[in-house]
Amino acid sequence: MRLGIYTDTQEEKIFIRREAKAWARSGLITEAQLGFINGRTAHGLNQTNVFFRLLFFLFTCICVTAVVGLYFWLFKVRGTAALAASALFFGALSYGLAEYLAGRKSFYRYGIEEALALCSVPLVCWGILSALPVPDQNHLWYVTSISLLFAAAAFWVYLRFGFLYAAVLSIASASAVPFHLSLPPAAEKIILAAALALILLTSIRAEGSETRDFARERSAALQGMLLIGIYAALNLQLHLLGSTFFADHGMPYDRYAGYPPWFYWATYGLLFLVPALGLRHGIRARKRMVINASLILFILSLAVNKDYLGFRHYAWDPAILWCDDRCRRRPCALAQKRTGGDEKRVHGAQPRETRGPRDQPGRHRGRRHPRHGRRASETAAGRQALRGRDVGRGRRIGHVLKRSLP
Repeated sequence: MRLGIYTDTQEEKIFIRREAKAWARSGLITEAQLGFINGRTAHGLNQTNVFFRLLFFLFTCICVTAVVGLYFWLFKVRGTAALAASALFFGALSYGLAEYLAGRKSFYRYGIEEALALCSVPLVCWGILSALPVPDQNHLWYVTSISLLFAAAAFWVYLRFGFLYAAVLSIASASAVPFHLSLPPAAEKIILAAALALILLTSIRAEGSETRDFARERSAALQGMLLIGIYAALNLQLHLLGSTFFADHGMPYDRYAGYPPWFYWATYGLLFLVPALGLRHGIRARKRMVINASLILFILSLAVNKDYLGFRHYAWDPAILWCDDRCRRRPCALAQKRTGGDEKRVHGAQPRETRGPRDQPGRHRGRRHPRHGRRASETAAGRQALRGRDVGRGRRIGHVLKRSLP
């Protein structure tokens, strides 16, 4: 059963067009070939650029908010039943308009239907929860219901319209549930990481050999975000990132960050295991988003490694993640120095016997010395050598200075 409002053929053609534009920007295909691909992949949907998409999205959100607020102000809606009915009415109206624009008018990522669909989610949740009775002094049930209902509504928008950020909102809303169950901090993180891992494994197992490219790309982005969520749930020192420069250094050091030792060291091992597993899956499945997310998480693990082990931070710690150009050239320069006359093998340098007149030792005649930044005759050692005060070294230095001075 197909839940999406757009057909698979339309989604596939849009994906092919997007990939063809990337190929044309990279110079892999010509403009004529790009025009031929666009002519063969007509999808019949109305699209716009990123700027107008964001503009239409913001303008529609402002219009929906203004209309709802004006209605509540004009008609003086105060009762619980009236609030619930009004919120459900405007939520259903917004969702109906989004369905109409996407289905009948063929709007695809136009910004207007996206804003209408997303605005319908909080309105419907507000209406449903306003109609339900809330037990006295039981806010836990209320917050949990809001999170689960919002997650379900946002996930339906993702299934229906394919908005990836709707899936992210759904996962983020559901992730807030364990933190309102009055559990120990370690149990909250274990439940959250296990739930996100279960969703990730389900997404991976749902893919098959017949999965279309656009669906595979969308699932790759979703899997990368789930991987980041799992890592954020397990990293107990992520909040200390950057505290070396901005935090109060007089604060007492907590050895295990308030968690049991076994859980603390288990998460330390998972900080490197999770990116490694994600990188393995990304390489095997050829998913760039998963690979990029895994590499970023591995860098974060290196950044918080000293915080986990309780070591002191130093100003040169970022050197393990960055090396300047001189450090990269140093091995090549050392190899060139050791090879002697065989410089041809290192960076294509010329052999000694084929050097031109500008490469001879006396090529700096009349110029400032490249190492000292001054003429040799301006230095005290050079003047003493010219005057013959240093008999041992003066002759050699004087011989060189006579060749270099104008």
